[in-house]
Amino acid sequence: MLSLQLLSLLASVISVANAGTAESIANFNLVWSETFTGAAGAAPNTATWNYRTGAQSNNEVETYTTSTDNCALSGAGTLLITPIETSTGWTSCRLETIDNFACDDGAMMIFQARIRLGSTAGIGNHQGIWPAFWALGASMLTGTEWPACGEWDIMENVNAGALGYGTLHCADVCDGSTGLGAGIAFDYTTFHTWAFAVDRTNSDWTQQELRWYMDGTLYHTITGADLNNQADWTAVTADPFFMILNVAVGGSWPGSPTSATASGSASAMEVEYVGVYRSV
Repeated sequence: MLSLQLLSLLASVISVANAGTAESIANFNLVWSETFTGAAGAAPNTATWNYRTGAQSNNEVETYTTSTDNCALSGAGTLLITPIETSTGWTSCRLETIDNFACDDGAMMIFQARIRLGSTAGIGNHQGIWPAFWALGASMLTGTEWPACGEWDIMENVNAGALGYGTLHCADVCDGSTGLGAGIAFDYTTFHTWAFAVDRTNSDWTQQELRWYMDGTLYHTITGADLNNQADWTAVTADPFFMILNVAVGGSWPGSPTSATASGSASAMEVEYVGVYRSV
């Protein structure tokens, strides 16, 4: 279990986060980060990110593009992913890390991002808007089917609802569209730090944990014992994953957008940094 000391450290990191900085955590090395520095309107770094383009699954209606209308640096040390309704339908952006990340036996890793949803100019109508910070098992790229590859949903929100959700998808016990998830209340249009910990420090795999945090508050925990299947647990804790940032539109969970759904900045996701930390 994460110690009170580490919880305190996470809280202190969150309190001093600034644009352009992936914060340090005592007893952890920052092994990868993206701080989105660059000129306003510039595209994200393609040495770090892959674009996933085209139409998507889950009954979503957006088409993902490489356009800076949908995905661009703000010029203030953040990334803006902006869904836009055009005369031919909705466009948006989905970025995936080129690098994969795996937690070693006996170690702990933290995957963290500071994110704001919507615009401070006003929330508006968000029916069908589905922003997410998540990760997929890299085995999916070599033929393993979903959900056996594993999926960590570190932060999802639908329709500008009151809750942010953290969910695990895997084979067997957490198979299916619902997965094993929980939600936490948060303020829309305010930056929050969403963190996900893979804790393999216990030599007994049944006592190892996956944990979800918002602004340092633990709100969801899954143990190996909860899955009760060592192969499934290995797939979601030891195998490599790549991270994803996107804003979907429509889909089986949020439902379809309407003529009143806000297009543009009111439905955007703004990301201050993404960091990956490994225990020393």
